[in-house]
Parts: sequence; structure tokens; C-alpha cells
Amino acid sequence: MIRSESASVTDFEREFPSLCFALATGVGKSDPERLLAIVLERDSQRWFKPAKGQFQMFYRWNGEHPEYQPDFVAETANGIYMLEPKRKSDLEDPEVQLKKEVAVRKCLRLQPLDRWEALDLRADTP
Repeated sequence: MIRSESASVTDFEREFPSLCFALATGVGKSDPERLLAIVLERDSQRWFKPAKGQFQMFYRWNGEHPEYQPDFVAETANGIYMLEPKRKSDLEDPEVQLKKEVAVRKCLRLQPLDRWEALDLRADTP
């Protein structure tokens, strides 16, 4: 039997439950996503990275119908937000605009159930 003198995984999970979740689900693929995960961990009531197919949002792009899923969903005292961090230079990209439209439509359909809003977050990181 091997014994470890370092902190256990359980100790780590108890101290950083959402960060463990983030690491397990691939949050942090880009610096804007990593930074947003840190802010959400600190400032939201709860947040998660949606699973593929969780929201069933599709848009038309180049003759295809790809699925869109936001990078994050977060709840605050003011509402529930679909969040998509983007560099300023990407905000006017036609595909980004289509994704935003489908997210806004989904939020409007969810609105009677709760306070939903779709947001593009400008992230001016290199």
C-alpha cells in the first residue's frame, strides 16, 4: 500500500469544487474562458459548462446546421445568463452573430420559466 503525505483529491475537491468540475469538463481551453471561469466561481451563485446537446440550439451556416452551445451558463441574483467570451475582433464575425441570434431566441423561449439572457462578453486578451 502506498501512502501519500500530500493533500488528498477529496481535500482539493472540498476546497475547489467548481474548479474541479471545470478541469474535468475542459474549461480553460482559451484564456478568456479560463478568466471567465475564475470570475464565475467568485461572483455567481452557480455556473456550469453545458454538455453537448443540452440546449438543442442549431443555426444555418454554409448549408449545414451545426449545433451551438454557449461556453457557460451562470446564475446570479439578477438572472440566468448564457455566456460566450469573445475577442473584440470576433464580435462582428457572421457566424458569431448567428450563434448569438439562436441563443437570444432560446433565452426568450425560456424567459417565462425564469430570467434568462444571452451575452457576448468582450475579452481583449492577446
